Amino acid sequence: MIVGEHRNWVDGTDGPVAGGSAAPLTTSMTAVVLVGACHGRPDMYSIRSILRDGLIGSGSVAVAMRALLTQPDVSPARLVRLLERDASLLPVLWPILVESIRYTSDLDGAAPRWLNRVLDVALLHAPLLREAGRRGLIPAEEAQWPGLDTLASRLGRSAASTKAKALVAALSPAEPHSVQERPDVLGGQGRG
Repeated sequence: MIVGEHRNWVDGTDGPVAGGSAAPLTTSMTAVVLVGACHGRPDMYSIRSILRDGLIGSGSVAVAMRALLTQPDVSPARLVRLLERDASLLPVLWPILVESIRYTSDLDGAAPRWLNRVLDVALLHAPLLREAGRRGLIPAEEAQWPGLDTLASRLGRSAASTKAKALVAALSPAEPHSVQERPDVLGGQGRG
């Protein structure tokens, strides 16, 4: 390591290097941010800032969620708090919902305790999620909500089953489009 005389070695000043933008976080660092939102009293301001600044993408969230869902200390119910309070994070965090449902559909036995909360938040944002899928802002495979039909039919008469069935209906493309223009939520896409 070489220590420079100035912080900004390019311009020879003590300020930050100008013109550089932060590189996106790796999938591993994305997992660290998501785990941080699950424990104790997380610094939600910092987490939202990382998400809004584009340091994390939905692809890395999907990969991280696939790994994290197998861990007993990770609760998607805590992660969806971010989405419940701030729909503008949907372009980055929608994989929390999709991957949680996909994971649960592959489980044998009782559904995890956190599933009801995930379904509640998915139902809350179902019109936006349906529209994002229609516009191609969510990849086609994920916009089909893999495993949701399985959950809706498998869970019997539980609250999760009722919510899963309601989500299937709410995400159905046959429903009339009632989403008002929300370019801030749907990835900045306007009419067109």
